Amino acid sequence: MPGGSAESPLHRLVRKKNPRRVRDNRKAVRAECAKPVEPGVPRPECDEFPFASSLEGAGLPAYRPAAPYGDFSVKYVPGADNSSAGGALGAWYQRDRILDGDPFFIRIAP
Repeated sequence: MPGGSAESPLHRLVRKKNPRRVRDNRKAVRAECAKPVEPGVPRPECDEFPFASSLEGAGLPAYRPAAPYGDFSVKYVPGADNSSAGGALGAWYQRDRILDGDPFFIRIAP
């Protein structure tokens, strides 16, 4: 992510406490994912990073106008993979008690 570093954690965003912000994150992702794909290529589900469940999600510019738009990425993925990853993320939030506003890092394993 542009501007990201090991000193810049993501922050948990709990839907019940911040429904509008989570909705804005998902809305920005949907707009990006609605763009045309290659002709003849079926459109699988679209996943995003940073997560919609993070303060740094795709809707960030609506809350911090100085933040550059587009500091998120989307990728088309199979629906089962998207659901599985989302479920694992939610389970991790609960298991490790990552609460609203808590900072966290995502380690990318080689």
